[in-house]
Amino acid sequence: MPDIQDAGCVPLGLLCLLLIIPLGNTSSPPGISLKSQKYAQKTLAEEDICHPVTGVAKNSMRLPRLPNSGLIISPAHVFDTWAYRVDDLRCKFVIKAPKGEHLFAVIQSMSFRRNESGCIDYVKFRRKDRNSTDKFCDNFDRRRRRYSLDHSEDYTGVMSKNASFTFGEFDLQGEIETTIFVSKETLSGGQRLDLTLVYTPYKDCEKVDDNQYRTMRYDVCIWREYFCDGYTNCFAGICMDEDYCPDEATSNGTGTTVTIGAVTTILLCFIIFLMGLCICKKNRKLCWSTDCAGPSSQDPRGRGDSGASTQTQGVAPMLEIAALPSPLDKDLPPSYDSLFPEQANRATS
Repeated sequence: MPDIQDAGCVPLGLLCLLLIIPLGNTSSPPGISLKSQKYAQKTLAEEDICHPVTGVAKNSMRLPRLPNSGLIISPAHVFDTWAYRVDDLRCKFVIKAPKGEHLFAVIQSMSFRRNESGCIDYVKFRRKDRNSTDKFCDNFDRRRRRYSLDHSEDYTGVMSKNASFTFGEFDLQGEIETTIFVSKETLSGGQRLDLTLVYTPYKDCEKVDDNQYRTMRYDVCIWREYFCDGYTNCFAGICMDEDYCPDEATSNGTGTTVTIGAVTTILLCFIIFLMGLCICKKNRKLCWSTDCAGPSSQDPRGRGDSGASTQTQGVAPMLEIAALPSPLDKDLPPSYDSLFPEQANRATS
């Protein structure tokens, strides 16, 4: 009958293996960024962001009434084959905050071209009251640069350093229309196209739970988890959520991925070691098996018999050694009687 410990050994290993499989899966679910469920994610390849025919989304997109209702829009594969582009890219869509809330729109990263006349490619925001921003174009990434951005183009095409350095917009009515234009003009050597937009709803501070939201000036409150998460959510001049953070807060997620991979590797090695240990024990290859450790303590009679046999084995060699004749006994000469039997008989008579 197999040992109970051996019988439960393999199921234990399988259970641990099943537990480690989810830990080893570090890929992000579809539509969700690597930073957990803090943001939903959309791309320029999707019809409700950039319609493939008209460029204008048919319907506006309202963010859900949740603390983690931020939205990230990225290009996906749209800019990958720009050398073969035959027409300009035009996108226009409307993002709405949950009812009763306000909205920030911030350009997180951008690589759009410009020339001496102004922006070749650009992003432009318009609030619900129909006030529009300038055209934004530049080459930057907020996760790598924390200082003021460079330039924007005003309506007359003159380059200026003004309030537009914020590269974003906000609307108290919670509705922002975004226009994206990218020229079909061929990229020159070393040029690339990139764009990441972050939309974040915010509330009036008297309407929030202080445990979930952080209060800033101008009575602006955003979800606490958006602070120091590597994405700029606040519109410059109103609030700051990434300005006073540890350096690792602005990382691109590589450190987190490496940490998860290291922990997963250690756990996997431990599981393999545990299963190998169980297999060796089951095959009685370890020092606690009966072949190595001697008889079990659960059978005292067997232990007594074993002790007696051990003592017998210890005495027997001693007896054999004592019974052996010495070398002197082997070399003694024959007795006088055996050599002269007649003389021995005469003396006796």
